[in-house]
Amino acid sequence: MSTRIHQKGFTLIELLVVIAIIGLLSSVILASLSSARTKGRVAAAQETMHSVQTAAASCLNDSVAVASPVAGSAVCTGSSATYPALPSGWIYCTAASPGTAGAGTTLACNNSLYFASSAGVSFNVAAYSSADLKSITCLEASCTTATAL
Repeated sequence: MSTRIHQKGFTLIELLVVIAIIGLLSSVILASLSSARTKGRVAAAQETMHSVQTAAASCLNDSVAVASPVAGSAVCTGSSATYPALPSGWIYCTAASPGTAGAGTTLACNNSLYFASSAGVSFNVAAYSSADLKSITCLEASCTTATAL
């Protein structure tokens, strides 16, 4: 006569499969969160640069040259508007022409972005993030975002 004992619980294989599935799902979720953080930083920088573009366009209307971008300093002479601080990891590009300093510095910003201003005529203000590999350039009429090298 044989008696069969019914054990309650899960086998080791079943537990390992469930743990593996949970691990895969968590890695997918963490990857998407990282992407969302990057998009959030870029969106915040775009909004900041758009406000800079608006203030600089106001300087053009007053026929005043736009000042070199430094967080907290005036956008132009006689203006109460100041350059806002950029999100973490972003810097203003302050070189007068591309390629005047090493990549990633505030002077060169990857050797391709620069600052330029002509009183009452035009301006070019740029920001760069080596962490997000993005750049934002604002001219008189608009701001553009590009993938940096």
